[in-house]
Amino acid sequence: MAASKSRREYAYQSPINEERLKEKLIYYAYRDKEEMEKNAWFPGNIFNIKLGDDVLGEAQVILVEAQKVEDLTIYDALLTGFKTLEELREAVVKWFDFKGNVDKQGFFKVLYRWL
Repeated sequence: MAASKSRREYAYQSPINEERLKEKLIYYAYRDKEEMEKNAWFPGNIFNIKLGDDVLGEAQVILVEAQKVEDLTIYDALLTGFKTLEELREAVVKWFDFKGNVDKQGFFKVLYRWL
């Protein structure tokens, strides 16, 4: 029996500009713990990618992983559309409004591919 794809009704509001988003076929999205509890992000789920009110296209979740700011790598930065690890770290801290010891702050990394 073939596995069915699960279509989710939520959209990922990307904080990255459209040009960067369309550069690669696979990307990382970052979600906070509340978003992960509210909307189940699992490998195989299909969702819309939005920039503001505009839907840019559909994507499929490949991998979901718990992450801390201190564990981000240059590979994460490149798959997110940044040129340096420091740019990604600063962006993640800003996106999630982390305060205090930001290196220990947790979130979820979602690897997805464009459909």
